[in-house]
Amino acid sequence: MSDSVPMPHQTSARRRSGNRLLALGYLVALLASWAWQGATHLASVPTPTPSPASHQDRAAGAGSATSVPPVELTRVTPYWGADVAGPVTSFEVVVASRKWHAAAPSASADASADPSASPLPMKPDPVILLHGAPGSSRDWSRLAPLLAQSPDGQRDVHALDLPGSGQSTLRVPDHSIRAHARVVAAWMRARGITAAHVVGWSQGGGTALHLADDLSAARVEFAPDTPSPDGTPRIASLTLLAAIGEQRHESSGSHAFEHARYDLGLLILGPGLDLIPHFGLMPSRDARVGWLRGFAHSDQRPLGPLMDSLAQRRVPTLIIHGRGDALIPLRSAQSAHRRLTDSTLIILDANHFIPFLQADEAAQDLARFFASHDTLGPSARDRLPPGIIDRAPVPPDRLLARAAAPVRGAVHAAPAWLEIVVLAAVAMVAPALAAALAAMLVLGLDLDYGVAIVGVTAGLFAHTLASAAW
Repeated sequence: MSDSVPMPHQTSARRRSGNRLLALGYLVALLASWAWQGATHLASVPTPTPSPASHQDRAAGAGSATSVPPVELTRVTPYWGADVAGPVTSFEVVVASRKWHAAAPSASADASADPSASPLPMKPDPVILLHGAPGSSRDWSRLAPLLAQSPDGQRDVHALDLPGSGQSTLRVPDHSIRAHARVVAAWMRARGITAAHVVGWSQGGGTALHLADDLSAARVEFAPDTPSPDGTPRIASLTLLAAIGEQRHESSGSHAFEHARYDLGLLILGPGLDLIPHFGLMPSRDARVGWLRGFAHSDQRPLGPLMDSLAQRRVPTLIIHGRGDALIPLRSAQSAHRRLTDSTLIILDANHFIPFLQADEAAQDLARFFASHDTLGPSARDRLPPGIIDRAPVPPDRLLARAAAPVRGAVHAAPAWLEIVVLAAVAMVAPALAAALAAMLVLGLDLDYGVAIVGVTAGLFAHTLASAAW
């Protein structure tokens, strides 16, 4: 017989040979991908150039609702200090920013007035917008032009790419909100901004809090070679826009649990994706994980006492938050309002993405607030009063809601490890009940999804082991 059936050992040998060829092909492709990326990767750090953007922007009508100004690059050397980056005292950073220009004064009869008359008043304080993570200066493309053209006071609006994001330096010694505040202060000084209204959205709110603390206490330091056209900058006002707050209101509420999650994300998005031979089709590692380093390097535990310090210095503060925010619960903003005793809290019928979905409404409130706190002469007209302005009131509590309130309060107050233990215990006895309870609490924004997954999974694993043993 000419046909022969391969013996088992021959089949096994062929399979091993095929696996070796696949492994070799993968290694060759991976090494070739790394080599390609190394050869084509120009630089993580952009080179600043003298920006003619201001002229181009005016010619193209930049700052309008339909355009995004080009990026301007500024090289700064922030003073990190031992409290930020350990032994590192300074590190050069390229900061990318976009500027929406205030509209030029309209022509009027004043143009023919007596030339000896007093000049027009100076422009109001500019606005500095700090994005969340992940994000970039483009996130403000709807809100920024509204602020620049607001009838309450036309002002320049700057949106920054924080380090690790956009076109700014992608890797610095410290990506924390604390370090980002030092970068913004150095950028303000380099650009000759003496005072500004600072708005921080989401993770950018942590940077805004640290920046307000540094500038209001006049303790920020600068590298010796940093130009100082107008001295140390000041903060005119602080706005927390759907911003982070105290650690206890951050997802699980546990610093250790949150940072374990961030470290896992860094491992997956960093070395994990580097094991895929993508030949540069994916961004570089620094571009992929720069925003996540911001979470991993930050510590929200000091933010509570920091708010107390800002309240003592009476830093004007506006807090805008959505009642339906699923990423940062409203109770975080309410807690910040209680600590920042003279602040105004505006509750919108909104989720976390106010700069995109409620830009018009937010711009009106911001313009009123800015006009009331300009350093060159605040306007007392239509000032936002301290307290709570609730534009999304909840209906009166029903019986079920009143009955659930103590349970929800207990869940909010419980540490993450206790929530995991309780869920695991319930899952061991009644897996379906544990899954339903976890889903209900997560959907009600009372329980972190990561805590729910860990607790239910641990309980199911223990339930399976117990069933097998019996």
